[in-house]
Amino acid sequence: MFNKNPIIETTRGDRYVALIELGYKLFSYGVAKETDTAPVDEDTWLREIKPLYNIIGLSAAAAEFGPETFRSTRESLGNERDKEFLDVGTLLAAGTLYGSAILLHRDSPYGAQGEIGLKNVISQLRYALLSLGLLEGLSEYSNLESQLYPSKEDTAETYSARQDMLRSAVVGETRRQYGK
Repeated sequence: MFNKNPIIETTRGDRYVALIELGYKLFSYGVAKETDTAPVDEDTWLREIKPLYNIIGLSAAAAEFGPETFRSTRESLGNERDKEFLDVGTLLAAGTLYGSAILLHRDSPYGAQGEIGLKNVISQLRYALLSLGLLEGLSEYSNLESQLYPSKEDTAETYSARQDMLRSAVVGETRRQYGK
């Protein structure tokens, strides 16, 4: 499914950040899930996703973009560290999804399912961030529970903003440790 692109001259930080963002976007667009979602239009593909594939040295056609894309991307990555950074992005997106379910469906079976899913995501994300050496550097964002669980006062906007700040903190720490 993927062809090797000539590797663009980038730092490890650029590559790892691209992998985090790619994992996040693949999950957010429904590609890492087992369900089909609305197809990604060509403009979104060219603007948001193709540049990330170029940075990591893979190419994929927009027509190939679907549920198999995440697995194929992960299998095409050459080493475990790259896969871990892709997973971090996916877990950040999954955490946001489950947290949003809790926020929107409190006191219902959907909210309860969201709590179970979020608990698992937090555990996996903590492990991934620890193994990559990123968790300690996140300082105020290192308490993943307080970042990912929506508070009683949260609105969709405040929760989304906090998730964006967490993702930015992870990206910033990755750049700090691995180069801009």
